Amino acid sequence: MSRVRSEYSSRDNGSPSAFQMEKREQSNNWFKWFAIIISILCVIFMIATVVLENITLENSNDTSPNASELENIITDGDAGPLSVDGIEVSKQRKNRRNSSSNSVPQPLKWPPPSGSLHLVWSYFKRCQTIDAREVAPIKSNSVMYQRDPRESVIGYRSIAVPGELHGYWTAFTKFGSSRISWKRIFEPAIKLAREGFPVSSNLAMVLQQKESDINEDEDMRSAA
Repeated sequence: MSRVRSEYSSRDNGSPSAFQMEKREQSNNWFKWFAIIISILCVIFMIATVVLENITLENSNDTSPNASELENIITDGDAGPLSVDGIEVSKQRKNRRNSSSNSVPQPLKWPPPSGSLHLVWSYFKRCQTIDAREVAPIKSNSVMYQRDPRESVIGYRSIAVPGELHGYWTAFTKFGSSRISWKRIFEPAIKLAREGFPVSSNLAMVLQQKESDINEDEDMRSAA
């Protein structure tokens, strides 16, 4: 009888009973677990967002050509007639390496006695390079222009050993096919060199600037 009175008296006094304290503790535990689960889900969501964003950035920065891009043709727009012929050559054998002779209408961009650097992206997503840059003659030295510094920019002594044609040949033999011949690739350039062509405004300006140097050379003067 006294225990029952003590339990009722504790309720009457406002102090919680053992049952209420246990119930409150369980409620607090559930709240803690709920908060932990929500925190874990938030962390997972943040990680997933960062990963997806990185994947999106990688895809947007990927410059690898896809199947549709490989069907397009890129050619030099200011190479005049050779730009059109470059497209035709590419269509004939579907290989862009075989339309690369722009040295005639654009000697400032692709001078014959210089060189080139080729980047080839293959079907197997592999990038290969061909280093066909020009090199100094074997008998050249560091004092060869001391007597006349102008010889380093004008005349036959200023010309390096060219690598341009060798680079084209390497590209043709390594990446070409039997659909088009080596002769066909250079036919347009040979025809333009023999028959002449309208020069660009930039080339005309440079020729006017170098007119005195051209006239000083006997061979070039006679050819003009």
